[in-house]
Amino acid sequence: MSLEGFKQRLMEFYRKGKEKPLMDALTTMMAEAIMTLCNRCQGDRLVCALKPLCGDRKYTSLLADMGATEDEIKKTHAFCFSSHLSRLSDISENKEPLSSVKDAKFPMSTFLRAISPSSKKDISAPSISSDELDLKMLSQLLEQVLTRALGRPVVKYSDNLFLILGGKNGIIQIDRSRKVVTVNPENELIRGNNHLKSVVHTLSALHSLDVKIEELVRGLDYISFMFQLPATAQAKNLAAEELADMAKRLKDGGMFSTLLHSPKRNHVKLLIELRPPIGAWFPYKIGLSYAYLRNMIQIVARTANKKVFREP
Repeated sequence: MSLEGFKQRLMEFYRKGKEKPLMDALTTMMAEAIMTLCNRCQGDRLVCALKPLCGDRKYTSLLADMGATEDEIKKTHAFCFSSHLSRLSDISENKEPLSSVKDAKFPMSTFLRAISPSSKKDISAPSISSDELDLKMLSQLLEQVLTRALGRPVVKYSDNLFLILGGKNGIIQIDRSRKVVTVNPENELIRGNNHLKSVVHTLSALHSLDVKIEELVRGLDYISFMFQLPATAQAKNLAAEELADMAKRLKDGGMFSTLLHSPKRNHVKLLIELRPPIGAWFPYKIGLSYAYLRNMIQIVARTANKKVFREP
């Protein structure tokens, strides 16, 4: 069996949650393997600082994602965590672009303290992270704090989830309910309808697209976008070619799409079914990731920004 095949079967086994003694044994083996690799990596500070063995500090991010506090992480990953945090400091001081970091996770209190300018005493980390702040006030404070690093950040929020746009297509996700921050999520999986809507609308805003989410069939959501067709026959033929090319690229990306033509209104409506890529083993919606949705929106944006659709 190939490594990929073994991984798929193991993930499916974990998902079903059967054979508890065996799952405990597998979890112990996994934890021991991770800690062994981390100890070996941190034993050579040059390697840990420049080329960590786990690949861009995945295990430190994993600890933050599992709810570990900064103090807990430092007990076993002190040097790795300090290197992890230095990237965040460079971003906040505009020494490094936001887009240079992918899937980096931090405890929320650590992130807020790192980005808060020390010269602004009225915007301290405790005030930003306070659970007593309402969402609107927290949004305003985040915009103010992140202005130096991200220019003019756009802060969108829904429930306890904040999505911050800035830099060159950079996104920061702040999950206040879990107290975890993710810088430029790529492999982050969508955890429900509210999360899905927030991510789709945020990614669409990066490309100035006016997309909608429609539930055309119960339990099945679709992204919808309207293409206004040009007036002349020659331009319409060119538009049809562009739409056909877009549909092919969506299909090649494992996406299910439909184009609905309305000759009377002279437009074409694009519908993309929001379900995991073709061949994915995940249950519905659980397999949707930022990277998958980002690719989807970018394909639509490249077509929508073609000259043939922008001219009257």
